Amino acid sequence: MDFSAHTTPYVLTAYAVSLFALAVLIVWRVREFKKAKREEERLGERD
Repeated sequence: MDFSAHTTPYVLTAYAVSLFALAVLIVWRVREFKKAKREEERLGERD
């Protein structure tokens, strides 16, 4: 019995999901960083 042929779709799915989650995390962090930077510039102008 060959288990690798049976589990391949699950492994690929898990891999794809983890890559997608990583990409989402990176995008979210970049957006948060940009927002924080904008906020910092806004506060700096007020001084």
